[in-house]
Amino acid sequence: MKKLLLILLCLPLIGLSQSEFKIGWDKGYINGYCGNDLSCIDPIPPIPPSILNKRPSEVSEYQFGFNEGYKKGLKVKANKGNFGTGDESSQKLLDNYTKIKQQEIQNSKESEEFYRNQTAENEKQISQNVASIGAAIANQRAANMGWEKINKTRWTYTYVGMTGFARIKKLKKKALKEVENQSVIAGWDYEIVRILEYKMSFGILPKVTVILDIDFK
Repeated sequence: MKKLLLILLCLPLIGLSQSEFKIGWDKGYINGYCGNDLSCIDPIPPIPPSILNKRPSEVSEYQFGFNEGYKKGLKVKANKGNFGTGDESSQKLLDNYTKIKQQEIQNSKESEEFYRNQTAENEKQISQNVASIGAAIANQRAANMGWEKINKTRWTYTYVGMTGFARIKKLKKKALKEVENQSVIAGWDYEIVRILEYKMSFGILPKVTVILDIDFK
């Protein structure tokens, strides 16, 4: 009973495999028989042989059926012609078909290699652009951020955002915190005169400048 059940379960899979092989066989037979002859009337493919056990593992059942059907169609067409022997004509047509397929594969590999190289070049260019932008931002921050003396008692401290998306409120908080930290470390008193806020503009990072009077005691 168990053996019968196992056989019944396997029947749909066997039918599917035969179906895929037969679809490929029929398609290949018609292509092999007619080739590029537009006036050719599609022949009725013969029943495919039971050769699935000869299928290479890397080839699908459909492709295996197509290849075998194509060769059969070539031979039948060659045997009906008036040029050379059937075997010679069949082999010649099959060789031509093989050359065409090999060229298609070669063209596909070359296209794949081209797009792979193009993608690598684009990624390299993007990385270079990102690095350049990062360097430009770092240089801009270094040039504009920090302390600057106006006279004996008046100084400014500027805090520059790391990106153009930095919020002014957050930059202001960091600038005031730095001023307070420096006053504690150096031991001087200060009075804030004014706070200037600069929002991001084209190519310019946002920043906050604190103007203060310092009593160095």
